[in-house]
Amino acid sequence: MSTKRRLRSKRTNGREALRLSTVKPEEFNVRPGEQMAMVCQDCRAWHQINGVATLRVAEHRGTDRGHGEPDDGCPGSNRLVVVDINVKAWQARQDRLIRDAMPAENRRAARQFHKPLAAPPVPVHRIAAPRPAERKISRTAQWKRVESAVSCVDMQRQEQMAGGVPPVDGPDVTTDVVRRETARWS
Repeated sequence: MSTKRRLRSKRTNGREALRLSTVKPEEFNVRPGEQMAMVCQDCRAWHQINGVATLRVAEHRGTDRGHGEPDDGCPGSNRLVVVDINVKAWQARQDRLIRDAMPAENRRAARQFHKPLAAPPVPVHRIAAPRPAERKISRTAQWKRVESAVSCVDMQRQEQMAGGVPPVDGPDVTTDVVRRETARWS
């Protein structure tokens, strides 16, 4: 909930009602569904237009007139407002002005670039293509060159393991129950 208090009073400032036809079209907003507001003709600041049947500029303080202190109240505060314009025509004109003020490249829809579709994945049976026969022959030749060195290393590994304890056949772990005794303080 807002901390701002809203006062509803029936008093007006006693001046003649302000007709919207006498105000510049860009100095008020009476669009349906939006908060109505206008520029106060005295202090030149935007203020809400309150009311349903009887419209008034919201009560407000005046602006600083250069003396360092704001006025007690603006003479345009609580002034009656008469809507004597065609709101639909005013809204169409405002929309046209906004549209014309906007550069053409902003008005046009951005050109749409479609992301290219990904190629379908290659089937598995085509990924692992069989090796050519000459490649098999070259692998066989490579193995024949290193076979004696590999056999020698395998023999050395077997000799080292004969005297050692293989990890699978490691020492047995005791199955006795170990109880912990707690010391008693006396």
